[in-house]
Amino acid sequence: MATFKDVSTSRRSEVWDYFGFSQELQQAKCKICKVLLKTPGSTTSTITRHLKMKHKIEVLKCNTLASEAVETSRNPKNWKLF
Repeated sequence: MATFKDVSTSRRSEVWDYFGFSQELQQAKCKICKVLLKTPGSTTSTITRHLKMKHKIEVLKCNTLASEAVETSRNPKNWKLF
């Protein structure tokens, strides 16, 4: 029997607050409905989609701010001239 550990404090994504993780099985277990989901390589796309579709919970992606920063730097209005 695999054990599912709380990894919410050791992972960057907030989505892990809602799941336990089994390294052995490469699966996440939803803390709300107890369903098991495959998470190869600890990816979060499947579990993020599960929260959104089944529980109507949306979690911000970790790189949201980083992508906004890139978009800001690409905008010529934000460029500083020498």
